[in-house]
Amino acid sequence: MHEAGPDSASRVAEQLTPVPRRIAFVGPPEESRGVSDVLNLGRWLPKEPHTQILLILRDPRFPDPVIRRTRAGPHDVLVIRGLLSREDVRLAYVRAHLAVFPYRFVRTALPLVPLEAVAAGRPVVTTRVHPIRELQAKSGFSFAKPGHPSDIARAITAILDGGGLEESRRRNQEWVRATPDWSVVAAKVVSVLRR
Repeated sequence: MHEAGPDSASRVAEQLTPVPRRIAFVGPPEESRGVSDVLNLGRWLPKEPHTQILLILRDPRFPDPVIRRTRAGPHDVLVIRGLLSREDVRLAYVRAHLAVFPYRFVRTALPLVPLEAVAAGRPVVTTRVHPIRELQAKSGFSFAKPGHPSDIARAITAILDGGGLEESRRRNQEWVRATPDWSVVAAKVVSVLRR
């Protein structure tokens, strides 16, 4: 991410007008992240309520955001691709009802995007892959099978329409409160080094 350019945040904000329901994906345009599952998600979601599927694709090949609209089944798909600022990403989460991260596999350490979504107060649907699956007992994440858009849609519907929203939020808030922040971690490291 980079600092917002003069027009970046306003261009993204213009695209994020109120909609009945918005599901957000943020990350690089890599197949390991399940981008194609998100693009096809609208074919598996119930027809109502009308849903906007938002993909924020962090792509350094596009210094200025490129915006494209399409459809997946009865739902709208909005793809914003480029170098986006922290403000752009924060706004995407704030204006979404839920974040979805359908990883096929994780090539690095624990991905930060699900944590960003939780920090913005959004429920998260993700897939049961390592190391994310290790958070199942701690977080309010809802899990689906990797590579199965129908199961991802089921998990989304269970949270937004099946009464799981408040439970997800409550568990995520408890998890955030129970997780040490950097000042606690730094103090612990300093105390160990002083011994």
